[in-house]
Amino acid sequence: MDYYETGKYVFVHGWIPCTQWEEGINMFGEKISNYDPLPDWRTGNWDKASWLNGMDCWNKNIRIKDKIILCGHYHSSWGHCFIHKQGIDIPKTYDDINENWHTEPFVDDGIICLDACTVLSGKVNCWKIDKQKKININKENKDD
Repeated sequence: MDYYETGKYVFVHGWIPCTQWEEGINMFGEKISNYDPLPDWRTGNWDKASWLNGMDCWNKNIRIKDKIILCGHYHSSWGHCFIHKQGIDIPKTYDDINENWHTEPFVDDGIICLDACTVLSGKVNCWKIDKQKKININKENKDD
């Protein structure tokens, strides 16, 4: 299954299919991607879409009108750092894991990114969808 769609939500791993093209290289030597929407995202290339940074795509206007996309794959701290300008992206050392590293869900208009970078944070983000209200649960497993 490539995605699951309800009336209000679309659940994906990375993001919805779109056309990705390289725009250049940033100061860290990383590729800068840009994206163009597809006429019908449902029939696009899901092999590629599964590995996209959904927050980057969302920030570059790859969205679904009147839907909220729940994604993972890429750590939510990226969105907090580079889009919301809060905290750090990824800690360079274990000593950098502190309150400045935001691993809670990245939430904005049309997106909920749940990836907590569990391997480093020890946290798993969950999002309960209720017809009456939304409840965010961020549970840290301190025993394992």
